[in-house]
Amino acid sequence: DGPPTLRRALSDFCWVSLGHSSSCFPAVMSSILSLAFLLLARHASSLDNGTEDGACLLPGCVSGDEMEDTGLWMLQHRAVAAATAEAVEEAATDAARAEKMGRFLAELHSQHRCDDGPGDRRNAPCAVENCKRCLGSGAVLSFDPTRGDDGYTTCQYRPAVEGAPSTYCGEGFGDNSKKDNKVVACQCCRGENSVLDYDSSSAEGIGYTYCKP
Repeated sequence: DGPPTLRRALSDFCWVSLGHSSSCFPAVMSSILSLAFLLLARHASSLDNGTEDGACLLPGCVSGDEMEDTGLWMLQHRAVAAATAEAVEEAATDAARAEKMGRFLAELHSQHRCDDGPGDRRNAPCAVENCKRCLGSGAVLSFDPTRGDDGYTTCQYRPAVEGAPSTYCGEGFGDNSKKDNKVVACQCCRGENSVLDYDSSSAEGIGYTYCKP
C-alpha cells in the first residue's frame, strides 16, 4: 500500500481535491505505479540499445546523433582523402615531368651548341641570352684577345642561377614555333634567318622547340 509518508501525502491530496480518500487513494497509487513501470520499461529499452537520452552508456554504442555526425565525418574524410590522393598524384606527375626536363636540358647543354667565334661578341645584341641558351642561366661570355687576329669569344659554363629562366632565345618546352615573341627572340640570338623548330618527341615526349640558324 506504499510507505506511510506516501500514504499520508496522497490522503491529504485526496481530501483537498475530492473531500474524501476512500476511492481516490487506490486510483492515484495505481496511476503512480503505472507511470513507474512505464519509466522503467523505457529505461530498460534504452539500456538495451546502449543509450539513454541520446547519450552512449555501453562500450561501443553509437547514438543516433553520433551516427549522423559519424556519417558526415566519413563523407568529409572520404572527400579529403580523395583530394589528398589527387594532389599526391599530381605532385608525383609534376616531379616526374620536372626530372625529365632537367635531364633533357643537361643533355642539351652538353652538346655545346654555342655560337663562339672571332672578335669580341660580348656586347652584340642578345649575345648573352644566346650563351645562356647554350649552357644555361649561369653561362657567361669570355673574350680572349690573344686568340687570332681579332681575339675570340667563347661561352663558358657556370652553375645555374637560382630563380633564373631555364630556356632562352625562344626555345622552350612545348610548341613555341608560332609565337611571335619567341620567333623575334630566336632571330635576335642567332640571326634574322633563324627559325623555331618544334620536335614533339624531344624530352621524352614532352616536346621542345629549338632555335636553329
